[in-house]
Amino acid sequence: NPLSLEATAKLELSDGKIELLMPVFTYKNLAFRSIKADLAITQQNLTISRCEIKGQPADGSFRGTIDFKKPLGKSMIGLEGTVKPHPALLALLRKSLPASLVPQTAAGDNGIGISLSGTLDSPGFAFQ
Repeated sequence: NPLSLEATAKLELSDGKIELLMPVFTYKNLAFRSIKADLAITQQNLTISRCEIKGQPADGSFRGTIDFKKPLGKSMIGLEGTVKPHPALLALLRKSLPASLVPQTAAGDNGIGISLSGTLDSPGFAFQ
């Protein structure tokens, strides 16, 4: 079908920031040094097979899908990965979360498991 959409892409971004609609742990935006991702898109969904982020206040990686709905804001998010917080974020997390959820150090740690769900209009996240 000539009108169908199907594509793959490698995405690389550097030295930018992502503005957040709602602050997360007092952060209104997330600055990054680099984002590298492998993507596939169809009319039904966006599949992120790999996304690695290096930045402040954390590094991380994730993968998963966004299933498109109409209107677009109703599209379903299904992403999971890990976040490796830098020292400033670790200190903030220690003040905000139970100790069992917060790693003792960022260096050498596997990071904190995280999942992103909900819709584009109303996203949510949880620690795994």
